[in-house]
Amino acid sequence: MHQHPRGIFVFLTDGSFKFNYPGGETGNFQGKAGEFIWFEGPWEHLLENLSGKAFEALYIEVKI
Repeated sequence: MHQHPRGIFVFLTDGSFKFNYPGGETGNFQGKAGEFIWFEGPWEHLLENLSGKAFEALYIEVKI
């Protein structure tokens, strides 16, 4: 597990993955290149790639 402050997750390639959160909660996400997801932080997770192939993404941390 690792942690990020609030920010935007931007897909650079198509991808399908699962976030595993502390306490056993999970969240599945799919995205296409150019799409993004906003995450309110701080948040802790472990990422699991479900697509069976590598994907690229960019996480932009928002500092206030």
